[in-house]
Order: sequence, then C-alpha cells, then structure tokens
Amino acid sequence: LLSPFSENDSTTPSPPLQITTTPPPVSFSDHAPPAARPLPFLPSVSSLQTQVGLGANIPQNLPVPGEYGFKFICDQMERKVSKSTTCTYSAQTRRLYIKHAVPVTFMFAFTKPPPMTAIIRAMAIHKQPEMIAQNLVCCPKHVDDQKKKGLLFPLHFIHCKNEKSQYCEDSATKRLSVTVPYRALQERGPAPAAQYIAVYQFPCFTSDLPKGGQLVQIIFSLEHNSHLLGRCTVDIRVCSSPGRDRGSD
Repeated sequence: LLSPFSENDSTTPSPPLQITTTPPPVSFSDHAPPAARPLPFLPSVSSLQTQVGLGANIPQNLPVPGEYGFKFICDQMERKVSKSTTCTYSAQTRRLYIKHAVPVTFMFAFTKPPPMTAIIRAMAIHKQPEMIAQNLVCCPKHVDDQKKKGLLFPLHFIHCKNEKSQYCEDSATKRLSVTVPYRALQERGPAPAAQYIAVYQFPCFTSDLPKGGQLVQIIFSLEHNSHLLGRCTVDIRVCSSPGRDRGSD
C-alpha cells in the first residue's frame, strides 16, 4: 500500500497539516475551536529517516517499533470482564472492545526514551481494503449530537483527554487525527520498564459507520519534527457493552 509513513519515502513532503489546539482543559464540554496554524516540516533526527507525509490517501499501518521500541500495551487489558467493563482486549479476535463515550486508558512503552519533543499521533482508519482509502469520521447522528451540545471537533472519531492534545486535519486528504506530546503523557512505573498513559474517548459507535466500513483500526505513530520514529496499531470496536461483544465474537 502507498503510505504517508513509508520508510523509504524520498518524495517532496505533502502540504502542511492544519492543526487546531484545544484550550485547556480538554473536555467534551469545551466550545468554539481556536484558530488553526500549520505544522512545519523540519529535519529528522530519527534513524529511520522517514518523512511523515500525511498527504498520501492510503495510510501505512505496518507496525514499526523503530529504534525506540514503540509499542501499544494491550495484554493487560485481557482480564475478566463484567457489565461495568469499559475496555477489554481479546487475544483470540485481536481486537480491543471499547465502551462508547467513556474515557479509556491506553498504555504505551518504549525501550528507550524518545526525544522530549516527540508526539504520539492517533488516527482511525477503515480496515477493509475496499474502504481504506475513505476517511473515517463520526456518523452523521453523532456529529449532529455533538454539534447540538456545542462540543468541539464533532467529526473526529478519536478524542484525547489531555490539555496538550492537538486536533489535526490533513489539508490534502482531509484525514483527521489527534496528537499528544510525549512529555505530556502520564508515566507509570520506574524506568526502563515505565509505561506511558494517554486517555482517549470515542464519541461514535463503530456499528454506526457506513456499511462495509465497520472494521476499524487505530494507527499510533511516534513522530518527531514531522518524521516517523515508530508505529503501532490496534483493531477496535466501539460499543455499549465491551464484555458482551467480546464474548459474542
């Protein structure tokens, strides 16, 4: 697949992203988004020497730990589930089941610390080959629901509950993503086995997405100065009862 994150991409960088920064504190009750500003393209310090060219229409979803061993930790989410479970991972289906519109903790790990000014970008895509080129946004119902409540970024399928998060729209493809600075993540445990926490929230059910586009994957990319340092992915289902849907699958 052609990729905005291709490790061998030597082409001219895509047009700059337009980024909107959320006013602190970030919450679903925030109103009126501030003005947008461009993300500059700067030289890379990564050993992968990879341009983050988000202008490509088909994103790359091949996991690349990179020199910092970037990974998403999901094995700790595979636990006994109950009716109150907000998030659970199944090793059998290789899918993360997430409760709709509830803040969920995501954990990341590194084999060594990345640059302090690195960011983690989260972008949702349709996983089916026939749908992957189409941008993934919230369904019209949930977009309207959020607009009626005066909530920020109603098209975004992923919200990040961090005051430093930035909501991005690619100027060429209109793909949506949200970033959070590495240094803004909550650290848990001692180095080098520390885990880093970001809290995400999903305002739309995957079952409400267009027919044929309900298989959803999140691409997490570790970036620095608009260059790729690492990438990891996870398949998700956003539903009303994660434990029930995991069991039925």
